[in-house]
Formats: sequence, structure tokens, C-alpha cells
Amino acid sequence: LKDFIGDFHKEEHFTLENGKVISRIWIEKHGVSVFNKNTWQEIFEFFVEKMDGFERFYYEYEDFIKDV
Repeated sequence: LKDFIGDFHKEEHFTLENGKVISRIWIEKHGVSVFNKNTWQEIFEFFVEKMDGFERFYYEYEDFIKDV
């Protein structure tokens, strides 16, 4: 995954408010705010880059992910 999106955070056992335990992966972008229009372009570019990486990773390993 790191080859597709760079550094990321993961938590293998995260409990949702409803008690369900999931695994989660996320990336953080600092120094921006959805409430600040001046950073919207930077946020948009971040999403385009990272979501594309996540999608390419998923399609590359889709069969394995579905079997887990």
C-alpha cells in the first residue's frame, strides 16, 4: 500500500460507537481546513492523488482483499 499512497496510519482493531470492531487505514493532511476556501485546492489535489492510489491498490489486490 505504501507504494501506492505513501505513508499512512493503520489501526487493526478499532471499535465503532455501535461496538463493531473494524480495521482502518487513513492518511492525514495538516495545515488545511474545509472551512478555509484558500486551502480547498490543496485539499482537492490531496484527495485526487490519494484516492487514485487507494483505487489502484484495491484493483491490484481485489481478489486477496475479498478473500480476507
